[in-house]
Amino acid sequence: MSAYLQQCHNFPHQSINKLLTRLGFPKITPSILRKTKMDTLFQATESVYLVAMSANNSIKAVSSRYLHGTPGEHEKKLNAAMDAKFSNAKGVDINTAVEEAKHKYSNILDHYEYEALREGFNRSHEARTPTGIRCNDNKQGAVKTINKMLERIGVEMNSDEEACTSFLDCFECEHHSLVSDVTDIWLMMSFKETLQELEVTPAINSMPPKKMNTLLNTIETILRGFRDKSPENYKQASELQKQTSHPLYSNVYSLNDLHEAFS
Repeated sequence: MSAYLQQCHNFPHQSINKLLTRLGFPKITPSILRKTKMDTLFQATESVYLVAMSANNSIKAVSSRYLHGTPGEHEKKLNAAMDAKFSNAKGVDINTAVEEAKHKYSNILDHYEYEALREGFNRSHEARTPTGIRCNDNKQGAVKTINKMLERIGVEMNSDEEACTSFLDCFECEHHSLVSDVTDIWLMMSFKETLQELEVTPAINSMPPKKMNTLLNTIETILRGFRDKSPENYKQASELQKQTSHPLYSNVYSLNDLHEAFS
């Protein structure tokens, strides 16, 4: 018995593989786990050098596989392109179709995946935005445009205080991440509900209808991704939303107030 326990301790995947084989799933191997780790690291950093360091391989060996991306990423992009074309053929506006497809096939991370991928980065400028999206660096994005606008009206910002606050544009920003944390999902649900309330209240709606429609379609797609990624977190967030909206969205005027204050 002790020998069996020792084997399970050293090779835990072997006992799991017996069950996976019976269920018709691929076996777990150290090689597959290593490749998965390397693929994920490259998708997060897009750095052949960091992948080579992590895998303890030469840059030349790693670049042969990752210099032009990964097969999984190429497949996602092709699927997204075909999905957008199909939606457009059904009558969906091309810009809306592209946005929906982009988020449908984007990587949605859970809390632990996000923490692992951000390890080693400068995290002092990370933020959770009012839309429920994570900003990986609020010193990037639209911060330069915002600073120019402030300069025109005579407001000077200290470099330490400069930060991107254009949260309605986060969906299209390269510095955002989607994390299926309960709070993130709850925020996005509240944001969506407030948008829908504004949509049927034109008198207090300061947002262009086209932008609002694009945002709602994008949010619907992301929320479906959150539900598929973390069903339990989605359920918890739904219960919170049934009780009350997130404090940022205490009433229908909240989004207009946020938009005027931060955009």
